[in-house]
Amino acid sequence: MSNKPALSTADQVQLLKSRGMMFSDEKQALQFLKNISYYRLKGYWWDMQADKVKHQRSEKAIIANEMGLTLHSELSSWLESIAYVRNIIAHHSRLWSRNMVKTPVEQLNNPSGPWFSTKLLPGQVKKPFLIISCMVYICNATTPGHQIQIKLKELFQRKPKMPIYKLGLFNPNINKMKRTIYISALLILLINTGQARYILFLRP
Repeated sequence: MSNKPALSTADQVQLLKSRGMMFSDEKQALQFLKNISYYRLKGYWWDMQADKVKHQRSEKAIIANEMGLTLHSELSSWLESIAYVRNIIAHHSRLWSRNMVKTPVEQLNNPSGPWFSTKLLPGQVKKPFLIISCMVYICNATTPGHQIQIKLKELFQRKPKMPIYKLGLFNPNINKMKRTIYISALLILLINTGQARYILFLRP
């Protein structure tokens, strides 16, 4: 097994800078690296790097908490899925009746806001419904009084024949009913009533 090529002290400084280390005096750093080997000093900046990683994780956790979530991994999953939908829309691609390649985390660890009390159906997860729900949850936490739910409700009321089950918004009990869906009341996140899974009220 061949060894890595030796780096000059100047190259070592450039390597450390590329990894995020800052030098107040590069000439002095070069002198230290000449007198004390790179690998001897490495043990010290590993500890500093570990502290930096812990600090970054703490910051991410704080941001997640501000969004009403407990874990930064949950928020990261949500933001990746939302960015995926954004890219679909930005490129004028079809979102309607599309299966989502990226799906956000559904099961949350002790969320501070209202969230689904029961596991969603596969059709709600693979269609845009779950990602839309994540957007609404974040807006509920960060922008009280937002109009997303109202605007969606108004849109679907203007288009009563729109088969919104193709977005994953459906009541699992309507399989034997007509495919044309009529909307009568609240649209998304009826979680406060414990009816999150049955997202629509239907008119007869």
